[in-house]
Amino acid sequence: MAAAGLTHGGFYKHFESKDQLVLELFEGSLEQTLATMREKPLKAIATRYLAKDHRDTFVVTCPYASMGSELRHADKITREAYSKGVSRFIDVIAESITDVPARERRAKAQAVVSSLVGALLLSRLVDDPKLSDDILKNTRKFISE
Repeated sequence: MAAAGLTHGGFYKHFESKDQLVLELFEGSLEQTLATMREKPLKAIATRYLAKDHRDTFVVTCPYASMGSELRHADKITREAYSKGVSRFIDVIAESITDVPARERRAKAQAVVSSLVGALLLSRLVDDPKLSDDILKNTRKFISE
């Protein structure tokens, strides 16, 4: 609030708690992320999600890679919403997987989601631009094969 030039009172007029703010940010960001993925082939999802501009832009971005470590400290309601969101993310990815039998899609989707989020997060954390680019490129290749 201070960075926005506002007092703490302004925060509490709009949100009951920091967790409520985090929850609302998370849910909005998740909807935007999933909307870009629905009904797309897995390769297209990996290409878009693991793009350099997605790594470098924080306006519309995946909440898991952006807020994951913060969410582990959130309240029960926020953690439940986060868990349901992970399940929805996995479902969207599972729908895009066509190269394995239906009974195996969810398991593969869990691994793909973990790879997507992990690669995006790591590519943002490292200070070596080449390593960052390689993490994105090699994870895209791994998921697409």
